[in-house]
Amino acid sequence: MKVLYIYPKPQEQQAGLERVNIRNRELLEQSMAEVKTFEVPLTTKVQTFIGLLEGYCGGIRYKRVKEIFSILDEEPVDVVFLWSSKSGKLAKKIANRFHQIKIVTFFHNVEIQYGEEELKIAPSLKNRFINLVVRSNERHAVENSNSLITMNQRDNMLLKRYYNRTADLILPLGMSDVYLKSISPDRFNNPNIMLKLIFVGSAFFANIDGLEWLLQNVFSKLSNVELLIIGKNMDKHFTQSYDDARNARVKVSGYVEDLEEVYEQCHIVISPIFHGGGMKTKTAEAMMYGCPIIGSKEAFEGYDVDYNQIGAQCNTAKEFIDAINRMRTSEVLIQCARYARNIFLRKYETNALSDKMSYFLSSMA
Repeated sequence: MKVLYIYPKPQEQQAGLERVNIRNRELLEQSMAEVKTFEVPLTTKVQTFIGLLEGYCGGIRYKRVKEIFSILDEEPVDVVFLWSSKSGKLAKKIANRFHQIKIVTFFHNVEIQYGEEELKIAPSLKNRFINLVVRSNERHAVENSNSLITMNQRDNMLLKRYYNRTADLILPLGMSDVYLKSISPDRFNNPNIMLKLIFVGSAFFANIDGLEWLLQNVFSKLSNVELLIIGKNMDKHFTQSYDDARNARVKVSGYVEDLEEVYEQCHIVISPIFHGGGMKTKTAEAMMYGCPIIGSKEAFEGYDVDYNQIGAQCNTAKEFIDAINRMRTSEVLIQCARYARNIFLRKYETNALSDKMSYFLSSMA
């Protein structure tokens, strides 16, 4: 079987979506299929806007469609694997011209639901326009794909609700293991003196909303706790001043390329996410680095874990405060860290998911 995988060229500062795209490429390459890739070049803001006017998302433009058609004309394939439901207009173009090719579309989330969530918080004209184009693409993706893949059962149910169609494969988020150390008890010294929390994520609407809620309703009521916020453009967003005592306990940084040392210096990953879709890449990343996690229902969506063993699932301010105070002992933190690391290796490391992709592709032959 020959597969053409189409996805945007990863940026140097990789976000969660890009890491999932890379994971999918790795899974395809580990299968028995012969895999070719087409990386959609990075675009400027002007080029992105032109693409939107043409009805495309994710860097796709009419020019790129012609390039993809040339590849398919010269080297026919059995399957085109599209990185996102935002590529629906491309799916329609391919389906109309290459009737023999089967199209697979991967859903990072169900965009129609995700867009509704975003517009509740950031209802700008720009976001409304982009949302219209994205929704159109997603409908084209559903109508023109032979197979659909979601990351969790929640998104599968959303597909049914909005489009009366279900996924052909549920493939959880995962990533390659790059942490080659054992969990050292020294990482969790003195949490009763100063407990170190960390939030990792870029400055997009759900992360900002969750952090501002945390700072106002949870962090302000805690003592002997530090919070480190790391992520692309987070340093630009959190420029407002706090009172002196609080400001000393909150540190904000922008994008950090190598997070290993940062994770090793914290006690708990905190994840107060209340909006979004799909699965949260940073949850898997925290598990990979052996970090206890206190997160919301949305932060753990799609993950099959024991919340009490990994840390806690919390959805109210009181639940977050109680969980943070409960985990102020080295013994509890070490147990949670070891559980997080072990469950990652068993369920969410790329190699643990390769059989699912291989079986799925073989069923399409």
